[in-house]
Amino acid sequence: MGKAVLLIVLGTTLAASAMYISRDETLLNQQQVEADYEGQVLAREAAQSAFNVVVGRVKRDFDGYRDSESNVKYRDAKYDVSASTGAGGEVVITATGKYDGFKYRISGSMEKGGQRLFDAMTIDGPVTSLDFRDNYYVSGVDAALDGTNAVGPHVRGILVTNTSAFNTTLSEADRDNVVGSEGELDIVNGNPLTSLDELESAILNYSGDALVDVSGSTSYSSGTLGSIASPKVLRIRGNVELSGNFSGYGVLYASGNITFEDNSVWYGMVYGNNAEGGIHTFEDDSAVYGSVVLRSALDVSDGGSDDDDGGDEEECVEDKSDKSKKSGKSAKSDKSDKSKKSGKSDKSDKSDKSDKSDKSKKSDKSAKSDKSDKSKKSCKSSKSKKSDKSKKSDKSDKSDKSDKSGKSKKSDKGGAPDSIVEVCHIPPGNPANRHTLTIGSSALPAHLGHGDTEGACEADVETEEGGAFRITLRDNTNIRYSTAALRPLRELLEQVDIGANAVVVQRSVEGALK
Repeated sequence: MGKAVLLIVLGTTLAASAMYISRDETLLNQQQVEADYEGQVLAREAAQSAFNVVVGRVKRDFDGYRDSESNVKYRDAKYDVSASTGAGGEVVITATGKYDGFKYRISGSMEKGGQRLFDAMTIDGPVTSLDFRDNYYVSGVDAALDGTNAVGPHVRGILVTNTSAFNTTLSEADRDNVVGSEGELDIVNGNPLTSLDELESAILNYSGDALVDVSGSTSYSSGTLGSIASPKVLRIRGNVELSGNFSGYGVLYASGNITFEDNSVWYGMVYGNNAEGGIHTFEDDSAVYGSVVLRSALDVSDGGSDDDDGGDEEECVEDKSDKSKKSGKSAKSDKSDKSKKSGKSDKSDKSDKSDKSDKSKKSDKSAKSDKSDKSKKSCKSSKSKKSDKSKKSDKSDKSDKSDKSGKSKKSDKGGAPDSIVEVCHIPPGNPANRHTLTIGSSALPAHLGHGDTEGACEADVETEEGGAFRITLRDNTNIRYSTAALRPLRELLEQVDIGANAVVVQRSVEGALK
């Protein structure tokens, strides 16, 4: 009996001891887990602090700051951090936080932001000849207004939309005299990232206080037009010649020949569209800081022809050989060869499938004018013009015209599909500067809410390739891309909103190290 009681007491004691031991082990395990968690948290905080510190240093000196540090104290922890140049010019950052045997690493990169909306020089159309010689300089490396190098973003030296013109430019240019984001002889064949038709529409429709509208050819040989703080839109219906010590700021647009001589300089955008071809000359010590666009494009929009006579509809045949000569930025052309080179095959596929019928009808505008020989197209009467005009506002056709802006559908990047639509954007306070924007359908209600209308603006420019032209760059002329000269123009034209010089930070790898 006594032994039985003793055994029971002993068993109970052992069971209680085991329970307490188990509880103590659980508490110890919990304490260890909490300690581990605290160690990981402190290591992570140290890594995050180190990463942020270096991001700040790189932002202040993107091109200069490259360094590494080890065992830097951060509260009770330490960190190692480094900033180095990556293969693509980005800054690679690695930060490792350390605490009591725990490590946490954050890796990422930084690169200059801002959209490459324009290149230093854009040649849109066929060329008869190029005369590049004697110390000319075309640079897509961002320049300050005084000519020194700026922080960027940097762009391409020369972009050429016409394949034949591209080959001519490539053979004529000197390696050291055309530079850009890709180094020496930076010449690329492809489509501009900004629709040249939409940009030209905005320039032609502009009617704000900054407008200087000149009918007929003109010249400037002295004085200053505008300023960096108050740029102008100088719109010339004819030839323009800048010479002497003249300087100008803003947008210079001419529908004829453009000539820069002597010490003349323009800060901003020079946009020339001589539909007949013409001659553009930049020579002596003249300079452009900003961007130069030279093109030869026939306006085939409803607003581009003064001849609107009625008549019976007549059948006509389109010269298919001319389709390959369409303007690079109308994006309603067959540019599959260019698109393949620039990685934009989707755009060429869409334009091939859906725009052929519209083009044959719209070409009647050029067929009725004196320019019909250059466009080499036969077309229908103004009745088909009007039907084309209504089709342009049809939702089923908008997806094709959206390619004109050089933008891919946002839904391709992931997320819910967002179809592409066009709106006629009416800037508040400047309704005359209405122009077409290509947006995702999800943004349509907001645009309609502040006065925009669905569909393309009726006054928009739509072009096809015009006559061949000649370009001369010689002596000491300079064409240098400059965000400092272009950025003020966004107050005048939304298409020139190149944005601020932002730095994009991306964290690629983050986690605890075992």
